[in-house]
Amino acid sequence: MTTTIMNAIANLDLTDFDEIDTLITALKERKKALRTEKSAITKAEKAAEKARDREAKKAEAETKKAEKAAAKALVLAAKKADAESAKARKDAEKAITLEAKKAEADAKKAEKAAAKATMKTLEDLQKATLKTVKRETEGPPKPKNASYQNFCKWSKGEDAPSEDEVTEAGGRRAWLKNAWSELTKDAQNAPDAPWNSIAA
Repeated sequence: MTTTIMNAIANLDLTDFDEIDTLITALKERKKALRTEKSAITKAEKAAEKARDREAKKAEAETKKAEKAAAKALVLAAKKADAESAKARKDAEKAITLEAKKAEADAKKAEKAAAKATMKTLEDLQKATLKTVKRETEGPPKPKNASYQNFCKWSKGEDAPSEDEVTEAGGRRAWLKNAWSELTKDAQNAPDAPWNSIAA
């Protein structure tokens, strides 16, 4: 634990006594979010390691295959060289060099593919982690008609219309509809509107 956190705890006094339970709850929620993030990172690292191992095995198999092909070509070239002369030996050496280069190129290609697969896996898991953390920290989305619901609650309080206004409008529902439609969209959804301020 850092010195800053220890100092903050040590500096709590009696005025903070009632807030300690709230602080503990906030710390538990943060711990839960961090646990989720840590779990996703561990999962991503394992997936990346698995992908690297898979690609490395594939590269190793391709290298062995290329080496066998090169060795076979060498044996054939050596036999041909014995039969046909020094020119055949030169051809065999050239073939070995080409096969070795091809094997090296295949191995590099496999390593690049492994790195690309690892990066994609990490990016996908990072997106999933961010989405989970965002969902946990921001909570559920507000309903589309939240301002109207706030307006309905507000109209039941101290600023409620009189019985005469409601009767004259044709009932509470009609009064709400008329009063709401008289407001502009900006006024309806304004954060400082009395109904939205109460709900905040």
